[in-house]
Amino acid sequence: MRDLVQRLSVRDGVWCAPLWLRTALVVAALGMFAVRFADRDLLPFILDEARFQEVASIHARDRTWPSISPLVGNLGIAYGPGPVWFYTAVHRLVGPLPERSILAVTVFLSLAQLALAAALARMLRGGAVLFATLAALLAASPFLFFWSRLAWEVFAGYTALAVALLTGDRQLSLGKGALLGALLGLDLTSHPMTVPLVLAVLLVLGREALLRPAGRRGLLALLAVAALVNVPYLLALQHQARPLAVPETARRLTGTLGLLAPELLEPARVLTTAGVEYFFDEAWGDFRAWLGGARSLLDLGPGVAVVLLFLAAAGLVWAALRGGTGARRVARIGLLLWAGHAVLLAWLALPVHPHYQMATFWLVPAGIGVAAMALLPSHPRLSRTLVAAMWVVALAQVAFDQAWMGWIRARGGTAGIHYSVPLAAQRDVLRAACATDRPGIAFANRTRLFPPSLLTVAATEPACAGKRVGVCPGRCPSLSPEIWDVLPLRYAAPPGGRLEAVRRE
Repeated sequence: MRDLVQRLSVRDGVWCAPLWLRTALVVAALGMFAVRFADRDLLPFILDEARFQEVASIHARDRTWPSISPLVGNLGIAYGPGPVWFYTAVHRLVGPLPERSILAVTVFLSLAQLALAAALARMLRGGAVLFATLAALLAASPFLFFWSRLAWEVFAGYTALAVALLTGDRQLSLGKGALLGALLGLDLTSHPMTVPLVLAVLLVLGREALLRPAGRRGLLALLAVAALVNVPYLLALQHQARPLAVPETARRLTGTLGLLAPELLEPARVLTTAGVEYFFDEAWGDFRAWLGGARSLLDLGPGVAVVLLFLAAAGLVWAALRGGTGARRVARIGLLLWAGHAVLLAWLALPVHPHYQMATFWLVPAGIGVAAMALLPSHPRLSRTLVAAMWVVALAQVAFDQAWMGWIRARGGTAGIHYSVPLAAQRDVLRAACATDRPGIAFANRTRLFPPSLLTVAATEPACAGKRVGVCPGRCPSLSPEIWDVLPLRYAAPPGGRLEAVRRE
């Protein structure tokens, strides 16, 4: 690594490196994205994904489009239909298999994040070196790795593409404004945690339009298209009107930085292993023991997150004050988003789930990229060291992702709700259970596996075609043995998620 760093040189404030090195870095970054396509038998399929797939399947069959989500948020209102639109389109194109929807997510999010890395590198004149570095950071994040393999929310892709559009130096044209409005509209109709992003974009672009009237047409197109995308959702909400359930624990903000420190750290945390125990539930201790001596590296995660936070914040502040047109725009949007998102989370006082950062995950790569390029002209050694450090972080986290999948394979999943039993293992259980001459199969579920996931997989399992599949909590009531084959469902060795071989009850 030290030899590679020394081969990076600077000419006129721009990275220069041998062709072989630039090629090697790009190939390495693309290889990290390719890891997302491996171990497809270990894909998670938990609860909300099953609901999305069920609704998408109905609308694809009926040749209609949903106007609202089947999910209701913590504030008591249903989410918008953005994710279900995505899956309805996938079902129409390639069919209802959940595995195909997950593959579509992997492709979409990976391409969107590569487009983001390319746009940031172009904006900062960082070339192939900066592109590969930012792409590696995005690919290696355990959180982004997990979300790219889950048929769930996809607004991280809309966000990445929207930020990529904002990196240009030119004023917002009519066409670009309309495209940006479509992406931000899809963000809004996917999850309410995108509101700070949309407001930040409108504030910064609105200020630009006041100073440079030529951009007003683009801003109007943005507003019109974003509103149009949300019309079906807003109309549907009128039929589901209910009072906004702001949590009783919502608290007043005093404006002190200390109060917001945990929320401000979140966008940096999801680029590291800090907090990744969320996906393991009670199995975290078992996973650490399984890692052996390497488990001590996990203790570095929170420290890495803090360092990334300060580096990224410093980079964004520098760009907001001294960057070019595109960098200044992106940095100002980023800083407003970072602060606004933290204030919203603190005020609502909701449990902070990692997926709330799907609209902010780009802040750290953008800030790091700015910091590297800002240091380059006057402090090239520091800039090279920063780039090398990001590669060390990325490579370490790719190794973690592989260890994670190795543990999931060894344990058959988790006996929890945040990763659970892989989709392929659920399909194996159903395939074995449906190998009966009875028309009905009932699972006496003694696991934390959610019934909708099993039932959704059963609907697409050829071995279960024409059979009724049911899931009972704990024990099943008396069922006719001529019709129903009742099978218990247990974990073989919790906290691992491997399911015990089914047997008649």
